[in-house]
Amino acid sequence: MPLIDDATRSIVQVIYDLAGETGRWPSYDLTDIRLDRELRIDDSQAALKSVPAAYLPRAHHSFGYGGSDELSLTLRGVAACRGGSEDLLLLTRFIQWAVHLEQRQRAVRASNGKLLKTPKDRLRLESALSRGYDTIVGIVEQAYGKDESNLVAEFMRFARERYKAATDEQIARRTA
Repeated sequence: MPLIDDATRSIVQVIYDLAGETGRWPSYDLTDIRLDRELRIDDSQAALKSVPAAYLPRAHHSFGYGGSDELSLTLRGVAACRGGSEDLLLLTRFIQWAVHLEQRQRAVRASNGKLLKTPKDRLRLESALSRGYDTIVGIVEQAYGKDESNLVAEFMRFARERYKAATDEQIARRTA
């Protein structure tokens, strides 16, 4: 993985911060304005081109990014940002929750009352469950039937049950 310097990290941070403010990846125009205002970057095309593709995918046009083009960071790009590791941890937990929902939806009760879930490796082989955002959203929507269920509360319950916060003592033992 290519390392980035502080100047490049600042560019990536601007994109990440804009996404956090708006709830979606920012357009080139919005990013251009912010890069100029916050970092005093006059040539945002050159600045964005200097960011390694492992952090920011390349523009689709030969001239660079267009006004409404969406600037989205890769997972490495998000990881390089302040606050990014927390978002990536939340993403991995969300994906695990989506798999849990799919397993729960397909589960059957054995004659002894035990709940039998489809193994994850078997789910992975199904074409309808290919990797990607659309699959995850589809699983969640199907599991909850777009009813009045509180998805956020359900997800938080799932995360709390499976992931207990480490105590200072546990962290000290692991890092000793």
